Amino acid sequence: MATVAHHIRSYYDPADREQLEKETGQIPIDEEEQWNTAPTFSAARRAPPPSFVPARLQYDEWGSAVSLTHEPKKEATTKNNWFIKKALQSEPSSKPSSPAPSLADLLARDPPPLPTEERFVPPVWLAIGPSNKGFNLLQKGGWNEGEGLGAHAISRDILPDVIDLTQPDSEPEDDFESFHRSSSLARLAPASSATKEPDPHSQKSLLTPIPTILKSDRLGIGLKAKTEGPYKQSKKRVTHNQAALASHIRTSEELRRKRAEVGRGRRGFAKVRKREENERKHMLAYLNE
Repeated sequence: MATVAHHIRSYYDPADREQLEKETGQIPIDEEEQWNTAPTFSAARRAPPPSFVPARLQYDEWGSAVSLTHEPKKEATTKNNWFIKKALQSEPSSKPSSPAPSLADLLARDPPPLPTEERFVPPVWLAIGPSNKGFNLLQKGGWNEGEGLGAHAISRDILPDVIDLTQPDSEPEDDFESFHRSSSLARLAPASSATKEPDPHSQKSLLTPIPTILKSDRLGIGLKAKTEGPYKQSKKRVTHNQAALASHIRTSEELRRKRAEVGRGRRGFAKVRKREENERKHMLAYLNE
C-alpha cells in the first residue's frame, strides 16, 4: 500500500503579524473610536429656519375665496347613468324648511271652545285609537268612544246630515233649516218611543281593560305545576324576558301611584280631565297677558 507524505514548512515572522491580521480580517473594530468619529444626528437633521411669506389676500377677501374650492368634475352621461342623472336634476336644489309649530300656532289652528259653547271632553283611548280598522268599523256601526258593547249598553245615535237637493236655490235658508229640523224630529220620534229605560240592576259593560298579572316565578297556573324533562323541571307558562319584567314592574308602580293620586273609575277620569282643563285655562291666561 502506497502512502503520501506532506511536509508543511512555515516561514512566519512576528514582525509581519499586523499585516497578516489586516489581510485576514482579524483586527477588532474599536466601537468607541467609531462613535466619536461619526457625525452627530442633530447636526445632520437640523431643519433650516422658516422664511417669511407675505399674504396675498386682503382681510376683506378672506371669506370670499371661491377660487380655493375645488369643483367636482362632471361625469359624462352614458346609457348606464342617464336615468339617475335625470332624476337628480329634476328634484329641487333645496327643500323648504318648515318651522316647528309653536303653541300659539296650535291654538290658532284648533282653538279651545268658548265659555258659551259645550266643554271640550278629551277622548280616552285605552288600547286602540282611530287608526285601528276595528275602531272605525265600530264607529260606522253607531258605537261612540267611551261606550260599552252589547245589547245592554246605552249608545248615542249619530244623526247624519241630510241635504235636500230637490229644493230650488231661490228659497231662503231658514225654510231649509226648519225643514231639516222637522224631518230629523219626525225620524227620532218613533225611535225614542221604542227605546225603554235601562234597568238600574242590569249588567254594566266594562269600559277599562282587565289588568293582567305577570308571573315572575317558574310555577305553572293551577293547583299543581306542570313539569317537563327527565329531572321534572317546572314548565314556565308565562314567558317574559328581564326587560319585559322590569317594564311591567315600572308600569305597575306608575299605575298604582296614579290611582292613589286621582282615584279609579269615572271619578278618576273626571278628576284628570278637570286638572287638564285648569292647566289649559292657566296657559291661555298666561298667553293673553
